Amino acid sequence: DDFQKGYRKFSLKSAGKNYIIINACFALKKSDQELIKLRMRHNYQKKKQSQPVLESTAGCVFKNPEGHPPAGFLLEKAGFKGKARKGVGFSDRHANFLVNISQGQSRDALELISEAREKVQELFGVNLELEVKVI
Repeated sequence: DDFQKGYRKFSLKSAGKNYIIINACFALKKSDQELIKLRMRHNYQKKKQSQPVLESTAGCVFKNPEGHPPAGFLLEKAGFKGKARKGVGFSDRHANFLVNISQGQSRDALELISEAREKVQELFGVNLELEVKVI
């Protein structure tokens, strides 16, 4: 009851406090083992076609903005698909994934993220909100 949850949404009702979740319990439904394996293979293959699942990423960098095209589309149109700075770059498979190409540094990632946000704002008037948390 302390959390608000939904698809791509999770937050604490106690705003203004920082928390780290170290344990979670889930209620799962029993299903056929072979059916589960088939679904898992299908989902993995589908994801592998469009996302850099075999590379070092933290997942999607930006949330998809409401009322606008997805963040990956905007980043690609702004020229960030495959764009790199030192050891960090936006994936050439999906522009909304930042990849650690070769011992990338956080400062390089943050500079590239800032540059991408500014360019998307300039071109499309959309303020991209981070999906990842920077601490």
